Amino acid sequence: MLSSSFNISAYLFLIVFITLSNPWIYRITNFNSLLGFCIFILSLLLTISWQIKKRRYLTFLLLILFISLSAYLLTYQFDGSIFIRTPLEKDLFSQRHNYYAQEFGKLYENRFTIYYFSQVKPYIDHLSQNLANSLDISGRFFIIFLPFFLIGIFNLNKSLLNVIYLTVALIVSSLTHVESLGPILLLPFINLAIFIGFLRLFSRPLYKQKI
Repeated sequence: MLSSSFNISAYLFLIVFITLSNPWIYRITNFNSLLGFCIFILSLLLTISWQIKKRRYLTFLLLILFISLSAYLLTYQFDGSIFIRTPLEKDLFSQRHNYYAQEFGKLYENRFTIYYFSQVKPYIDHLSQNLANSLDISGRFFIIFLPFFLIGIFNLNKSLLNVIYLTVALIVSSLTHVESLGPILLLPFINLAIFIGFLRLFSRPLYKQKI
């Protein structure tokens, strides 16, 4: 909870400054101006709904926009390569199959194990790689914001809204691929963390009652 000496205008100015200082938002806007605008609004809603106590309507707007963007990404930017096995992957599976068959014998050579390694594991590996890429924050914001981001993450309250947002954003990001833009649904969450980091450092006392 933060100092009431910061009014809502100051909060808005700060989150707008943080968002517009990130070159990521301009890459998104260049790809699709409407998508960039929606991500910008989502950043505002996520931050304000975190800061304001009576946030029912803000949370409703946030969820509607977030669900709409998630549906758009899953519909038009779905990563079909998740379910495509390249010749190299097939060759690696063949080599591993021969090795495991020799080393583990009947323990490996049963239909359930073979089905898992041939039909399930490749897709899990693809999703895991996409998830790892989503969690890679390098290049997501200027390095000068890194201390604020880390402080914000450490001090981010584990509210249901934050948990749901982050979980769904990671799932959607793992299933989609928007050219070289990365996990764009995580940008508002990153902005929120940086915002909290700013307030954590520059407001006194550090935690007071919300607006």
